[in-house]
Amino acid sequence: MRFALRVMDRSGGGQHTVARFTMTTNPTRERKGVHRISQIAPADYLI
Repeated sequence: MRFALRVMDRSGGGQHTVARFTMTTNPTRERKGVHRISQIAPADYLI
């Protein structure tokens, strides 16, 4: 599931979808997940 979200994130508009999805599920835990994705994302954007 996270991999699919990362692929969407690569398209550009996926990050908003990820943020909205994580906010609705579990703000505290998912916020850490978004932070982790934000650290991984820059490498994907370079591709």
